[in-house]
Amino acid sequence: MVQIRQFADVELISAPPSIDHYRFHRSVKFNVQAAPGFTQGQAIQCLKEIFAENNFKDLDYGFVRLARTQNESGGQVLILFALAGLAVFLIPSETYESYITLTTILLTVPLAILGGLLFVKLRSMNINVFP
Repeated sequence: MVQIRQFADVELISAPPSIDHYRFHRSVKFNVQAAPGFTQGQAIQCLKEIFAENNFKDLDYGFVRLARTQNESGGQVLILFALAGLAVFLIPSETYESYITLTTILLTVPLAILGGLLFVKLRSMNINVFP
């Protein structure tokens, strides 16, 4: 009779019960929480800088949920404000049926408010509503 030790080694190996995958690649989940006084955008930027500085070869990162949405839509805020300004201009111009009338209104109202505040400031008056 031949013993199994003569031609084989036995080694106990344990593996994780499940392996996480993200976009068909093995992944490691970790949560990053911004310290008090810092925004989520600053935390995302810091994480990007850490990965850029350390030059990991076979390691990449990705964002999920709110961080992914924030990261993808970061540069679209200016476009959104421009479209909102255009809507503010075009919708009332349809009401007045003239671009010149609307341009006059849009320029004179802020100018009148600025002139009133400047006059109050020059006279050193109090701007508070409550005495």
